[in-house]
Amino acid sequence: MSVPGASSPGTSPLSGSSSSSSGGRTITPTPAPGAVVTPTAIYHIIDVKAVEGAGHSAVIIPNGRGCTYYSYAGDGRVTVMNFNNIRDALAAAKGARYTHEQHWRVSPYDAASARDAAAAYDRTEYNVATHNCWNMVYDALKAAGTNAENYQQTPNLEFLRNSILADGESEL
Repeated sequence: MSVPGASSPGTSPLSGSSSSSSGGRTITPTPAPGAVVTPTAIYHIIDVKAVEGAGHSAVIIPNGRGCTYYSYAGDGRVTVMNFNNIRDALAAAKGARYTHEQHWRVSPYDAASARDAAAAYDRTEYNVATHNCWNMVYDALKAAGTNAENYQQTPNLEFLRNSILADGESEL
């Protein structure tokens, strides 16, 4: 089943499939002195009912042509999907039972660092307490230079605690 607005081949990870791919490493460009950097946003999305109520976190990061969804799961793989715009990505997330988003404004250069941080989790050993979906999201948020904090809690509690730090949030 495909998701409207998705531009990656194959089955949609947001539709519940287990397909995944590595986002690969990219080089983060440094802006030229005096360059105008357009701000955009990085989104932490959450499915509050997943994992027996502990929640599941994923992240949507701008990519210059739209945005990219990253989700890290117990098999140690990062599922990656590209969308034409944030509206399509959030609609797909809502259809996949994600219930809320919180976002931080970031520059395109910081977004590139966040994409690198999320992609680096692919094919790494998953640990429910110390190397999980929330840790991937947090590492992406920190790489983007946000003020997000990691309290070493479940994804649902991390979402709630970071609500006061995010630039905004909403139900999907």
